[in-house]
Amino acid sequence: MNYQHAKIAVAGEGILIPSIILCLLRAGHSVKRLGGAITTDSLNACSGSEAISLKGFHSGTETWDNTVVTDSELIILITPENPPIKRAWLEKVVRVAPPNALLLINTESIPLAELQAELPDPSRLLGLNWVYPAHLTYFAELISTPRNRREEVQAFMDLMATSWRKDPYHLPKGKSIRSKLLAAMAREAFFLIENGYVLAEDIDRACRNDPGYYLPFAGNCRYMDLMGTYVYGLVMKDLNPELSRASDVPEFFRETVAEGKLGWTSGQGSYSYPPEKVNKLEDAFRGFSEEMVGLMQRFPFPDGDTPEEPAGVSDQNEEKLKQETGTKN
Repeated sequence: MNYQHAKIAVAGEGILIPSIILCLLRAGHSVKRLGGAITTDSLNACSGSEAISLKGFHSGTETWDNTVVTDSELIILITPENPPIKRAWLEKVVRVAPPNALLLINTESIPLAELQAELPDPSRLLGLNWVYPAHLTYFAELISTPRNRREEVQAFMDLMATSWRKDPYHLPKGKSIRSKLLAAMAREAFFLIENGYVLAEDIDRACRNDPGYYLPFAGNCRYMDLMGTYVYGLVMKDLNPELSRASDVPEFFRETVAEGKLGWTSGQGSYSYPPEKVNKLEDAFRGFSEEMVGLMQRFPFPDGDTPEEPAGVSDQNEEKLKQETGTKN
């Protein structure tokens, strides 16, 4: 089983869609958009050359005709983390997908087994989580259950590592770990803000200038090895009893969401984002992501296994994209 040259369809909604399509195009896949065009807002997060590469994906009307994906071997679905919405999208995709196509859906908080249970053939559904911008970052989290076929899981892991420029990891027990780790940090941050210890700006400075500084190099566990596990054992013994054990979202954050302060795409979150600031932030984040990839390649993690860009693949496919879209150097 080999997915290196698989034909892929991408369905769903959100800012990740354009960068996922870019990732797939640069790996040499034939890609189709299922369900609707890329929105203008999503395209605004792309550079000029990236937007040109996506020519044809941001026009047309919503289509759920199975002829669109009749030859697709992989179908990638990106949906909000809302159970009814996610299930509705999945139902649409299953209805038109070829019977042998492998389905991959993002799922942070919903166990994969729950989504598989609603399919006639649970083995064809895997979980796949991304990070924005998907065509620049190494992140890829693959989720499976015992219902999935081992050879398909391995073939897909090989694809991500060799062609997609990812450093993937596999979770065979059906649940995401990335979301759990992020939620643990967010819960403690909310606790400190809610109880008046700090402001959001203080949280961000503490995270950016300490864990944000070392995490790309080491991760949590390797960092403890570098600093000394004995020290961390003592620190955790004293701190753990004081850490938040809240099981719900604090009221101030509920109000933030209810007021429509959903982050930079809405103009306000923990900070305010006027349009001119959003554009500058998007450009800065894209440049930062590109530089971080180069830095991580210089310092492989943990022992030389940070994926390099496949020799020749990147240049060949970039040239192919330029020819297809009329892009010039």
